[in-house]
Amino acid sequence: MKKILMILLASTLFIAACSGDDSDSENSNADNNNNEQTEENNENNNENETADEQKDVYQIGETAVAESSSYGFPYEVTVNDFQVTADEVNGYTIAEFFSETSDPGEDTRFSVVNITVANTGDDAFSVNDTMTPSLIGDFTNERPERDAMPEFNEEIQPGEEMTADLIFITSRILDEDGMVELYFNTHDSDLEFRFELPIP
Repeated sequence: MKKILMILLASTLFIAACSGDDSDSENSNADNNNNEQTEENNENNNENETADEQKDVYQIGETAVAESSSYGFPYEVTVNDFQVTADEVNGYTIAEFFSETSDPGEDTRFSVVNITVANTGDDAFSVNDTMTPSLIGDFTNERPERDAMPEFNEEIQPGEEMTADLIFITSRILDEDGMVELYFNTHDSDLEFRFELPIP
């Protein structure tokens, strides 16, 4: 009888010990899962904060805070408006930009981007001397016609801003699928940013 009681007591203790191990193991797994989930949430939050800080795609009416990739000065740029026209712009006709031996095609247009550039640094700069924005789409890759933008030859003093038109000549903008983009700092991926421009 004593042997049976001893065996029962030993069995009970063994079962209790095993149950305790399972519980500890389950608690440990739950803690690990919670830690992993917390780390994942922190990573996602950090990614979202980084994306907000490094936003590089803007819409008409938004202001990009930027740095010149070539000269290092800080500035801000806002796109105010975007128009596509075959009419005169700032007293210029499209034909004036073509030689006597080449005519503009039927679909050639002025693409006019009205922007405001603010000098947030300590030194004066002129847009035409320090920036080369690009108008890019599936069928478009153009630089501005600087001769048609004399305002941007003037220096913008620290703390001041200038509003004027970037003027591009585009031959296939009517073939684009509803949108082109205005790029700045295209030769430096860390500082590059762009504006999405729906074609009116």
